[in-house]
Amino acid sequence: MRLAAHEWGTRGDVPFVFWHALGEGQSGAAFARVGNVLAGAGFHVLAVDGPGHGRTPIVPAEGYALPALATFLRELLDDRELDRPVLAGHSWGGGVALAYAAAHPSDVRALVLLDSGHIDYVDLPGVDPSTFADDARGRAMTGLATRVSAFWPVVAEHEIPTLLLLATEPPHGDQNREHLARFREALPHAEVRWEAGATHGIVEDLGEPLGDEIAAWLVDQGL
Repeated sequence: MRLAAHEWGTRGDVPFVFWHALGEGQSGAAFARVGNVLAGAGFHVLAVDGPGHGRTPIVPAEGYALPALATFLRELLDDRELDRPVLAGHSWGGGVALAYAAAHPSDVRALVLLDSGHIDYVDLPGVDPSTFADDARGRAMTGLATRVSAFWPVVAEHEIPTLLLLATEPPHGDQNREHLARFREALPHAEVRWEAGATHGIVEDLGEPLGDEIAAWLVDQGL
């Protein structure tokens, strides 16, 4: 299965690969404002359309398991000959980014997690995968029932530079405050920042300044 992708910047610059959140109208195109800023800062940005979103067709239910999605991403990066990308993910995408990093730690330059990757979704109140619809969103939500915390030890062992940007507004801000401690304990090297006024829709809320913040952090990491 071939993932569609949106692209900004110049091939040969440091690759930056983004996977979007779930929700109405979500796709790699939602990253355009941030992607253009990162491209201007010297990164080659690729924002994928996850299966069943944007221009990528839906896949069978088993294809939405996080390791399966990481395999699709690996195939895309191999096809594009992108070496050691920065991986970024928003919500759903953070789970995919962590699954990829756990499977290919030496192939990840850094992780940027946008209100994602720090909570085991299945532990949240009211989450019951048996109730999810059999469509792209429901299948992806079922895949997110995989515990992302299972991927943290590999990221910690390899000390992959990690930036976690968190929503502060309810309800996700409250969830973040309740659940963050486990992530901090497992990944003490990760940098965690609280984004004032941001909801879970952190990409749309922050827009271009999010690109500036990510680019500055990557430069500080020597990337």
